[in-house]
Amino acid sequence: MKNHDYLSDIINFWLDDSNCYNYLDEISQKLPRVFLLNPNILDVTLDKYFKSCKEDINDNSIIDKNYYIKVFNTLYNSPYYKHDMDIYLKEKVSKFRHLINTSKISKNKKIEILESISRLFRASKNEYVKPLRITEDKEIINLLVKREIIDEEKPLIKNNTFSIINKGYNQAGYAYNIIKNKDSYVLNYHVVDTPKIIIDDLNVNESLRCDNKLNTSISQILSFKKNKISPCVTLSLNIGRNGEVKSFCVFKSNVLLKNIYSCDMICQENSDYKKLSKKISDFYKLDEPIKDMQDVSKIFNHILYETLGRDIYNSNYTFMYRCHNYPSSKDLNYQISNLNYYLFKVPYNDYKIIYDILCKSVNNKAYYSTENKGHYAEKERYKLDILKPFTFVGMKSLEEVCDIYIKNMNSLEVLDKYNNVFKRFCKTYNEDNKLVRKRTE
Repeated sequence: MKNHDYLSDIINFWLDDSNCYNYLDEISQKLPRVFLLNPNILDVTLDKYFKSCKEDINDNSIIDKNYYIKVFNTLYNSPYYKHDMDIYLKEKVSKFRHLINTSKISKNKKIEILESISRLFRASKNEYVKPLRITEDKEIINLLVKREIIDEEKPLIKNNTFSIINKGYNQAGYAYNIIKNKDSYVLNYHVVDTPKIIIDDLNVNESLRCDNKLNTSISQILSFKKNKISPCVTLSLNIGRNGEVKSFCVFKSNVLLKNIYSCDMICQENSDYKKLSKKISDFYKLDEPIKDMQDVSKIFNHILYETLGRDIYNSNYTFMYRCHNYPSSKDLNYQISNLNYYLFKVPYNDYKIIYDILCKSVNNKAYYSTENKGHYAEKERYKLDILKPFTFVGMKSLEEVCDIYIKNMNSLEVLDKYNNVFKRFCKTYNEDNKLVRKRTE
């Protein structure tokens, strides 16, 4: 007799709760057995989506159909899904589309459901992001980028420049280069400098939500491309022989990107980036393994957040921080009590992964605040989104960094320019995403 798979019970519990998307997302990335022992998980998710659509026709849906679209696409794009059921799943969706087309329902409902069906099998979770209302004329955007490069008398940086991107992505918003001196290193972070007209358009539109990213065609034009020059804001750290940060500065530059590495690429043992990341990790006792380029990026970015964040915080500048509180034991106990029977029957390795996911994200999502409270999940004391130039937060944060360190604005000038904008954004974003939290003691 086949043993019962209790992991499927946990997954079904999460599928029936629209607040549990983060767990399904995490587990699809970390647990291969989700697909090995639950080959019908996508089929089950589709059935729940169809049921939600039918309930929506009668205005009595319990869980929004868009939740199941999001879950389905996340599972579909998991690195562990082998796509062996694609033909069957697409035929099933096709039959449901035909059913809706031939059903006697209101025209608006029919259009709404057919549009939602078209969003199945999307290749990226970013497909759910609504683009901002920004000019989509590619020629104008290209002209703006060229003007930034040609008109400004900025240094050209082209030696040993490289970017690290996630597998399957083709957009790079920032890059690095390392200069090795006799007794020290210079570690440069080059972030794409968004043309001011786009930032102004963001302000005018009042689209102050970080999940509303730049239109894909615009971010594609602005992103780094190999052997092409991009206008950038460069954040430069002077690092001593032992890995300690001695000083830093900020300036505008033009950067010629030489290499793009995938985050899962194994580090070259004698490379400067491997040696420098090891020195930084040892000096600051980060205790991080350095196997691939993602590990290198994590260490480099940590030391930037720590250095810049501490200086901004200690100088009393208002700023927008990405925060994540220590998980509430009450929330954690609620999930554990509901899943307790199944949790202690799954294999121990699965239990560790699921428990870790619960501890990091159960009812405790990251949010934005002008008060720095640290980021528990990423172990950051100061989490700044300055390396996300294609989001509102990233663009405004980088603009403020330039005002502070290039234009030398004082704290009162910065407060006057950014405080209301940041507070309005935090309120809008946190309420829209139901992230308003009582401070965890």
